[in-house]
Amino acid sequence: MAKPSGLNKYEKDILQKASRELQETDVEKYLNLKRLFKEILLNQSDKQTKDEFRKYFINYYRLNAGGLTEEFKEEFFKILFNESQMEKKEDPYTPILRQLYKFRRRKGDQALYGSFVSKLVAMHDDTSPIFDKYVNDFFGISAPSSEYNIDFRIERFVTNIKRLRTIYAQWSSDADFKEILQCVRKKHPGLSDCADSRIADLLVWTAGKGQIGKKVSPNKD
Repeated sequence: MAKPSGLNKYEKDILQKASRELQETDVEKYLNLKRLFKEILLNQSDKQTKDEFRKYFINYYRLNAGGLTEEFKEEFFKILFNESQMEKKEDPYTPILRQLYKFRRRKGDQALYGSFVSKLVAMHDDTSPIFDKYVNDFFGISAPSSEYNIDFRIERFVTNIKRLRTIYAQWSSDADFKEILQCVRKKHPGLSDCADSRIADLLVWTAGKGQIGKKVSPNKD
């Protein structure tokens, strides 16, 4: 069996820079989201906390930016709050993606809500990676094109998630990444109980948001 590849030089450089630029305010926002969700799991009848979490989740993950209808959001959070839907499932993504696909966006089209569903699953499973535009940019793992049928698109999305999970597992075995994790957890103690893959998510997000490693075109007069 081939030895896990771990970080390459480019990834190490980018992640080290991202670890220095990860802000405590961004960490606090994520930890607050997790805190609210934990309270909900302990008390499903607490409507006030559910409403607070829902508002926080929508703002944090920008659910208002995708042309999503209120009907979609109702179904999305119904699934999110249903802990039993995640239990003992190797692939929770496929049934959820199929369930949500029937909800059209405001402009009337249908979409594969892969990024949002990855964030939904990640709330229940701290080791499940998040897929977004920054992951796409960093790894070159793009979402399947809408020209293909929904069955193929869902299958490819799940394959990409599994690939991302494998990459993060390889990183976790890498001495350089372990050193980066140690620095992040020392700087942000609130992340001490978070899975390695969740910290990897935060670093890739920080790198993308800050355009770390990207060539920035000079301003033209």
